[in-house]
Amino acid sequence: MCRLLLNQIRDRIDNPTTKEVRFVILDFRLVSGLDASAVLSFAKLKQVATQKQVHLLFTYLSPEAMQMLKQGECLEADDPFCDVFADLDRGLEWCEHQILQGSNLSQSAERSLHEHLEADFADPKQVERLMNCLEVRQLASEEHLFRQGDSFDGLYFVGSGQVSVVLEIGEGQTKRIRTYTVGNTIGEMGLYRKTQRMASVVADKPSTVYFLPTQAFEQIEASDPLLASNIHRFIVNLLAERLNHREQELKNLLQSS
Repeated sequence: MCRLLLNQIRDRIDNPTTKEVRFVILDFRLVSGLDASAVLSFAKLKQVATQKQVHLLFTYLSPEAMQMLKQGECLEADDPFCDVFADLDRGLEWCEHQILQGSNLSQSAERSLHEHLEADFADPKQVERLMNCLEVRQLASEEHLFRQGDSFDGLYFVGSGQVSVVLEIGEGQTKRIRTYTVGNTIGEMGLYRKTQRMASVVADKPSTVYFLPTQAFEQIEASDPLLASNIHRFIVNLLAERLNHREQELKNLLQSS
């Protein structure tokens, strides 16, 4: 079964009439063990992938499987086309990052938070006043910004780096929901509903976030109605954009089913 699957992957990579393959993720979550013939098949797949410059990503590898693949020269240090990730979410995230780097979307991440907000605020002059109300927080890689179940305490803006929203589904397992980079906002619904955090947010790499505490927001509403109006309009437009994105995803899903 393993050899059949790997042969199908090799045929797909080698097929000149189909769209170019850039990434192949090999998820070992349900793999109980490997034999010598399976390792040989992976070695042949690696040769094809290297020739075609296709990245092979191995996820959920057990220590035993990793050792066998290393012995079969399927996994080698500093291999530019072969990577190992702890789970499928991290592997997918790495692929997404590579795609974004090669697209126009990566240019958006080069803008500062101030520039992002100026583009989205009804009155760009209010952005500087908002920035003066924000607290700066530095996050180390893998550090939590907040955890699922925490009480809502304010609104966050990503200033640099990258953070991911992670849903804790029990028994120590998590699922990555989405990833945010510079200019994204986290926790806008809680600003109005005052609910507990529905998911955790963790830094994928060293990151800077700007924090608007609930008390500061309430003070702005009381003393600076023009700035408060701009913040409210910004959040409403943000929520409408995200809702429109979800509706489009649903339409695409229905059309493909």
